[in-house]
Amino acid sequence: MGEFTARRMWLLAQRTGRIATGRLRAREKTGPPSGLVTGFARPVPTLVIGELLPSAVRGPGD
Repeated sequence: MGEFTARRMWLLAQRTGRIATGRLRAREKTGPPSGLVTGFARPVPTLVIGELLPSAVRGPGD
């Protein structure tokens, strides 16, 4: 099946960087009291795991 190829992992690393950057930029825009945990630490792992799931598992619009 080859889901965890070097290329796929490189693409995931790139996507993870974009996710993290996006969450940090969103946090900058909202300003205090935007919490690091609620604005970054909680959603980032969930978003990255979502990138690993096949679209059939996520469902339409997810």
